[in-house]
Amino acid sequence: MDIFLRDVPYAATDMDVLLALAPILHKPPFPRDPLINFHVELFPQSRSTNHRGMGLLTLPTVPIGETFLRSYGSVGLYVKGRTIHFSHSTKPISKGVLERLLSSTWEDPMILKEERERKTEASSPIALTNVCYGHFCRDGSFSAENTPRGHSEIVCDLNLRQVKLVMNKWTPEHDENTMVSVIEEIYNITYNPTTSAIYMPRQVTKLVISNSTKAPFYVFLESSTPPVYEQQSYVSERKNIARRCSSLQDDHVMPPGCAVLCLAFSSRTDVRLFRERCRELGLPAMQKRDIVVCRRSCFSAGNITKLTDFLKSLKEFSLAFQAQKVVMEGVLEPLEVISLKEDILNLQNEYGDQAYALFQYFAETLVKSPRELISRKRRRTARRRAHGELHPPSLSQRLDEAICAYSAQQNQFPAFSITSRVFYLSYHYIITPSGHLLEGPLLDQSNSVLRRFGHHDSFLRVSFYDENRSRLRPDSTLSISNLVKSRFGSLLKTGFQLVGREYQFLGYSMSGLKDHSVWFVTPFQFQGKLMDARRIRRSLGDFSRIMYEPARLAARWSQAFSGTDPTVVLDASEIRQMPDRTSASGSVFTDGCGTISCELAQVAWSTLRSQRGHIFGSKHVPSCFQIRLGGAKGVVVVDPTLVGRSIFLRPSQTKFDARNNRTLDIQSTSSRSRPLFLNRPMISILEYLGVKNESFIDLQEMAIRDVQSSRTSFLEASKLLGQHGLGASFRLASLLTNIKKLLNLDLTGVSTSCLDHHLINESMRCARAHALREIKHRAHIPVPDSCTLLGVSDEWDCLQEGEIYATVFDEQTGVSQPITGRVLLTRSPQIHPGDLQFATAVRPPELSHLKNVIVFSCKGKRSLPSCLSGGDLDGDEYNLILNPTLHPPTVSRPGAYKSVPNKKNVAPCTIADIADFVTDYIESDLVGYIAILQLRYADLNSPGCKEYLDLAQFSSHAVDYPKTGVPVNFKSLPHPPQSERPDFLSGEGSNRRLTDRFYRSQKILGILFRGVLIDDYTADRHHGHIQPSDGVKIWNRLQQTNVDFELPSDDVMEEMKHLLEAYSDRLFAIAQAYSLSKHVDSHLSEEELVSGTIMAHWADHNKRREAVISMNVKTQQLTQTIRKEFIWVAHSDSDSAAGSEGWDSDESDDEESDREIKVETLKRALAAWIAAEAALLDDPEAFGPPSFGIIALGTILELVKKFGTR
Repeated sequence: MDIFLRDVPYAATDMDVLLALAPILHKPPFPRDPLINFHVELFPQSRSTNHRGMGLLTLPTVPIGETFLRSYGSVGLYVKGRTIHFSHSTKPISKGVLERLLSSTWEDPMILKEERERKTEASSPIALTNVCYGHFCRDGSFSAENTPRGHSEIVCDLNLRQVKLVMNKWTPEHDENTMVSVIEEIYNITYNPTTSAIYMPRQVTKLVISNSTKAPFYVFLESSTPPVYEQQSYVSERKNIARRCSSLQDDHVMPPGCAVLCLAFSSRTDVRLFRERCRELGLPAMQKRDIVVCRRSCFSAGNITKLTDFLKSLKEFSLAFQAQKVVMEGVLEPLEVISLKEDILNLQNEYGDQAYALFQYFAETLVKSPRELISRKRRRTARRRAHGELHPPSLSQRLDEAICAYSAQQNQFPAFSITSRVFYLSYHYIITPSGHLLEGPLLDQSNSVLRRFGHHDSFLRVSFYDENRSRLRPDSTLSISNLVKSRFGSLLKTGFQLVGREYQFLGYSMSGLKDHSVWFVTPFQFQGKLMDARRIRRSLGDFSRIMYEPARLAARWSQAFSGTDPTVVLDASEIRQMPDRTSASGSVFTDGCGTISCELAQVAWSTLRSQRGHIFGSKHVPSCFQIRLGGAKGVVVVDPTLVGRSIFLRPSQTKFDARNNRTLDIQSTSSRSRPLFLNRPMISILEYLGVKNESFIDLQEMAIRDVQSSRTSFLEASKLLGQHGLGASFRLASLLTNIKKLLNLDLTGVSTSCLDHHLINESMRCARAHALREIKHRAHIPVPDSCTLLGVSDEWDCLQEGEIYATVFDEQTGVSQPITGRVLLTRSPQIHPGDLQFATAVRPPELSHLKNVIVFSCKGKRSLPSCLSGGDLDGDEYNLILNPTLHPPTVSRPGAYKSVPNKKNVAPCTIADIADFVTDYIESDLVGYIAILQLRYADLNSPGCKEYLDLAQFSSHAVDYPKTGVPVNFKSLPHPPQSERPDFLSGEGSNRRLTDRFYRSQKILGILFRGVLIDDYTADRHHGHIQPSDGVKIWNRLQQTNVDFELPSDDVMEEMKHLLEAYSDRLFAIAQAYSLSKHVDSHLSEEELVSGTIMAHWADHNKRREAVISMNVKTQQLTQTIRKEFIWVAHSDSDSAAGSEGWDSDESDDEESDREIKVETLKRALAAWIAAEAALLDDPEAFGPPSFGIIALGTILELVKKFGTR
């Protein structure tokens, strides 16, 4: 019950009122066992930190509230010189506050107050004599490279649990009692804002104190990521105006490679105090070292200019990129790189496009390599010098050593190269609020622009991220507007210089925009013309009809930048047109869907598989392809009535005219169905519609049992991996199944039949941890016997309104599951109660050839896909819920999803307009915020409340924002229902004990959240394995199969050793690129890469999920490339792609030749596995060989299965 408070004295705080009420409410007539838990909130004044003299007292029950009012409603309570009066509140009670009171016990406010005061006292600032940023030089000294001016203090805030460096541009010099000093202080506080550098405890990796004998006394702080810089202005009684900024002072840009903060204290007493407070925050213990602090200006503007001029002279971009990268990471100073000028030029002349890899290895030898930390021994002839040498080698000598280490390999065997058009080596430039990061080269999926123009090293992926690699997000208390426009917007409009090249903003893919990533390009020569960003965009097609709509124009450009697989080039006569089918009301039933002939589908599928490195043909051509073809996009469904090679497109698919581009690019297919998982919005709506709690609880308990059973059985482990889509790049699920079925080995059992493979064991631990984490924090619960399928239209006109057709086909087992009867359909994410609808699945014979798609009717008033979260048929996937326990008694009316008009300019768009849209999008992307707000309203009220339904419309507009250019106005959104959040939104790594920020949700999402214990997903790590792969046992079982294993030749063994080296380098680059920390000694583990997970807690779950997806794309491309290298090509002068393509066809013209290819490929895969085993015998903890061996073993077992077993 809420009780209204008025006449609260302005001198009183909420704690004062709480302390005054506690003695009253904790004695008769009120219950004392347990003591009543209650809450006091005082209403703040607008734009002020003071309260308004009013507030609320929340009591746990109505009888207690009525008893209190009878006793004190008329007489009030005297606090701080004034009587507070009480009366019934006229507003609804805060359910969140009430739930928190009911689910927690009373805590003595005096104890809390004393603890708060203790922490406040211990959080008082410590004055500094100076502060600077810099880096440690090779001789151990510290070079101060950035020294901001002003008065500085260091604060260890125990309440907020952060370390904060506070800088004021002004320094008080006058007598504090003079009027001049008072006026000056007021002026400076108002117009000279305070800037802070904020470190969270988990960021701080090292604290070092110098062995100084006199002041100043230096403490050096190293962090895994740069701090967050904030600037605050104070204006009289108004609230603080805070904004993000890029450095401590606007005129002091942070130089590259200077991540160490140097704090200068005036006394040892202050250092001891700082050390004690750091200890209480849980920071690393301070180390003592003899450090000389100097000012060498290593990274001065002049030195950076000299470096840029040198890098500009290098012909090999990849080499220049690596040289710039090591400077940005602080491994080398600019002048150190320049001192190696002649060596680098010689390196370039001798090794060409492979020089970068050698320079990268050289840079690794200059730091305490992460490969040393995990005992990864380089399997090369050269070895590093002993650390104890009296005269350490010069940089030039170190580079010579690296050259020696590579020269033997380069002379004996050609470098590992990429032959597929699907992949290329990409270069990434990450721009954060305070710095820059370079990543690459990384194997990435190509797009039509890259395939058309080549010159891959002229294209640059540029991402705008926060310091912790999450997306920079708007915040109601912290403005990012100035930062985004000044830091990011200026680069988009004017370009930038990197490694001596000038880069221009080119465009983005739609997925890239959502990830705040775009494309830049440096001009290059192509067919006699200088191609710059403008010419490339003009070559994409005719956009004259949308030149006044910036967001829509960029969205059309984005089709060319989407990652796709090229298949065949079509003749103009093979591309046909046909009309869309619409209802009388204008609803488009075929929105985004066309048709394709069987012959063309067969050719496209065969080409796609061969390019992806599949070594076996597939007789089952997918029924549906998601495509890009010139200016058209969407899906095409196979139509057996079409003759020859033909494809039919509709007006809803053609977005612009690009008739000269006739390559059929594939984005995805319906080759297999995907599992169905519940999610939080879907569960919330199903609960509202009447589905019983037990249905969800039973599914979650079943999911947890499945996770735990994967500890004892390879088949159960394979099931878990397949269900959650884990380990796909390494085909781990298939490998585990084959190990069990072909080798008769398992996770448990007698020693002779138990495989103890360290990497597989660790990968499964990661998989279990990931699965349980997703179940707990995302309600990511699998639904057996249900699936997710691409949607297509009924081209045969045999479905009535409300009918669908679906057949789920498993290619591995050959089993088809015909769907009949009443089914529940939806599309994720669900934003409206009407996003779940019933349909009737029927079996018309005309559709019997279609598999793993949902065929929607083209009859009725409105297309069914548009009723499901506003879906269409241009590649949207739909959830087919067959579990009857999840079918609600009734469904709601679908949402209208009214669109907003596209934003139009008065003049034709320029690239500056597109740049403005990108920065506006970064500031105004509210899709995630709205989704969380809906969950909060649904928990306190229901998905049927007005605020939830209003948010559904806002969510639809926010999703369409990238195409319409019209953002959702943040101020138009309903305010959060209250300050407290339900416990299921507490996030990963939160304290188990609910704080005053969360309450115990009584709805199903809260019940499910609490049903997974935190200990369930704590990673169970294991180290020190003696036999990391159990290779002897595997070899013995392989020899028991019906295959004669012939040992590979020395030449093949040598080839596979070099392939292993190249693979390990590429894999390690991916491991570093997707580590949250950018320190040179930070990387993902091999088991994370193999399982397809990232175990670290990221501040932004969506960003981690996107990072996992991107990481898996990279590892998939790498493993596919490696598998293609295993495939034997009969003639050395033939194209490897062509060779594998012939093998991948359904019917071999020469069965004997086909067998020969498989026999020789088996030898090569065996050689690769032996090479990995040999590397592990040399170093059991090596990085790369374990997963390389897994790839090879997977290929071997697939071939064994193909040949047959005894």
